[in-house]
Amino acid sequence: MASAVPYDPEGFGAETNPFAQEDNQVESTPATAPSPVVESTPTQETESTTETLPAPATASASETAPAPQPAPAPRPVKKYKLALKVTALERQGKKDPIIRFDAYTTLPRFRTTTFKDIRRTHHEFMKFGSHLNNANPECFVPPVPPSVTSAGAGTEEDEIKVKRKIQLWLDRVSANPILARDEEFVNFIESDFGYSPLNKRKPPATGMTRKALKQLQPPHDEVTELAEFRPIIKQLYLASQDTNAKLEKVSKSRRALGLALNDFGAKIAQYTTVDNENVGMTHMWRKLSKVFTAIGDLEAIKATSEAVSLGDGLNLIAQDSYVAKEAMTNRHLLMRELVKAQANTKSKHQTAVKLKGSTNINPAKVDEAIAILEDATSAEEQLTNKVRRVTENMLIEKPILEERLEGDIRSYIAEYVVRIIESERRALSAWESVRADVRAADANGGLSRLGRESYPSRRGVPLAQSQTVKGDSWSGDRTVRAQDLNDSPSAFSDNAGKQDAEESGEGELEATEEATLVDARNAASLLAGSTF
Repeated sequence: MASAVPYDPEGFGAETNPFAQEDNQVESTPATAPSPVVESTPTQETESTTETLPAPATASASETAPAPQPAPAPRPVKKYKLALKVTALERQGKKDPIIRFDAYTTLPRFRTTTFKDIRRTHHEFMKFGSHLNNANPECFVPPVPPSVTSAGAGTEEDEIKVKRKIQLWLDRVSANPILARDEEFVNFIESDFGYSPLNKRKPPATGMTRKALKQLQPPHDEVTELAEFRPIIKQLYLASQDTNAKLEKVSKSRRALGLALNDFGAKIAQYTTVDNENVGMTHMWRKLSKVFTAIGDLEAIKATSEAVSLGDGLNLIAQDSYVAKEAMTNRHLLMRELVKAQANTKSKHQTAVKLKGSTNINPAKVDEAIAILEDATSAEEQLTNKVRRVTENMLIEKPILEERLEGDIRSYIAEYVVRIIESERRALSAWESVRADVRAADANGGLSRLGRESYPSRRGVPLAQSQTVKGDSWSGDRTVRAQDLNDSPSAFSDNAGKQDAEESGEGELEATEEATLVDARNAASLLAGSTF
């Protein structure tokens, strides 16, 4: 990392200025010397006072001295607030959607505290987010979510998702004290007709210059925490992109599978005319045709659910990690500029020293060298302060970014798992609906015999649906999970030591009965109950 201290060889200043006059130090000596007249006057007054005043008078004066006043109580620190709430989302065909929201703030520079029915297009949100990212290089600005999801524009789920993500973005931006105090926030909330950033700022390098600088070795970074954090963020960005691309292929394959199942169900319906004498077989083929069509539709729904829950989430994770990676890249570019500024200051100082040592000194050249040296020193000091500010604030926001990314990944995976489970339960329920028709195909149980000649003609397996309101009938007791038992393995031993002999005996009997319910024979019978 570049040095945070400006270049100052041998304490370069007014004393070591190559062009400083030698009589400056001589003039400063009498100016700082104390005046003998000022010191003698108070000394004589104090001596005469102690001689004339008697001892009792001195004691009474000390008794009548006023008591010291208590220090004033510190004023309470005023807490500023900025709250934004999305109220509606308006779409007009394929045009850019309009987002309506309300704002309440106690920050200064605003005309009032409450703003109702603010209207901004999604493109204006994008411009505002780009300004925040460019104007605040020390912050990890969250990316603006897209205006449409994989659920499809105009659907109810799409509107709910977009509103929720825009609300989450506004909450995160307003919770950042640096972003909330940005001057452009006032213009974004108070402007009446349209919005456009007034102060447009650009990153340290753009275009081909930025790509070329990113290919070079990054400068030495003394902050190990940030130096190790950038490769992790870059890996997260690449992994999110790769996973999203693979998930898109899976969704595409699921849609193709859904279409194939629908076609297969339509062709199975043709078997209803093959054997008109057996009514059971006719009903079975007709029901199987409907089930395969329903399963195809469920596969298409599952593909959409994967894209909405996990695909869009991975896309946002990739954008967020990319913005964080580019923010740390901007810090490296600032460090490169600081190294160049330090070298420039050193070069200008050496030039001034050579000019002082020359025999023929031109006053115009001396003034020009001093001005150039002062400009170089000022530029170096500004870059030093900027790099220090960016580094310190990134260290503060680093755990916040980690917590935000971890929470988002957990929520996206949880939503994806819940949706896939619901789709599988619907598919299982559809398959169970045809079970009775398959068994009623003939008197021996239809296709449920599966080639077993010694299979009994009458089966005692119930035909109840496994999917109920309370959950799966085959999932067992969900009040106690294996994870809970693993978290506290000593729970059984502690309870067993506190119970008496009779209760411990009953517990062992119940445990033995539960163990016998999962042997091979019972497991086979349970599996046979779920087949045709």
